[in-house]
Amino acid sequence: MSHQGRITDWNDDRGFGFITPNSGGGRVFVHISAFGKRQRRPVGNEIVTYELVKDARKGNRAANVRYRVLHPTSSHSNWHRLLGPVISVIVIAILAYGFIQKQGFSLPGLSSWSRGADSTLQNAYDNRQSDIQLAGEGIVTKILADDRDGSRHQRFILRLASGQTVLVAHNIDLAPRIGGLRTGDSVAFNGEYEWNPKGGVIHWTHHDPGGRHTAGWLRHGGKLYQ
Repeated sequence: MSHQGRITDWNDDRGFGFITPNSGGGRVFVHISAFGKRQRRPVGNEIVTYELVKDARKGNRAANVRYRVLHPTSSHSNWHRLLGPVISVIVIAILAYGFIQKQGFSLPGLSSWSRGADSTLQNAYDNRQSDIQLAGEGIVTKILADDRDGSRHQRFILRLASGQTVLVAHNIDLAPRIGGLRTGDSVAFNGEYEWNPKGGVIHWTHHDPGGRHTAGWLRHGGKLYQ
């Protein structure tokens, strides 16, 4: 049976926290391993769905935890008006990338279509949307330590032309690490956007060995990482 609640008291260093059920009752223990292959760590106050399992030491604990997409509070028709431009930007970006690859061109700037992606990402952040495939470009403003809990991820923060910042979590167990990355470098990306209060996360910047998810990539210094 699926339940819904909010992440509370999340300890990122130790990789666990609690879920406060929307239906009331006591908090439920949740470990980072319960998020499966969601490719990023949770943050406090996010809405999730989960299943309850019994644990001999901690009583009820959460399993099969998934982030819940928070749609805009506008009317049904307004949501569909927003969805149209989002899909259009994604399709244009994918077609443009395919054409450039076939022609053998490099992708030095991507500025003409990354501006459209900036707008889409800003809308996604403003409306707390997740699971949106996006391509764009930004400047590295901070390089973070690798996340080594579970699959290893190279992490850095990009500032887009719009001024919004986004964390890139690049799975280096499935794709090559970007070598020699420094602040001020330009990095183009194609990945899946997940909302959080700090600006959001771009992940799935790599191929899917199972072939079930849209393949992503990063481009830095004229080299493609996927």
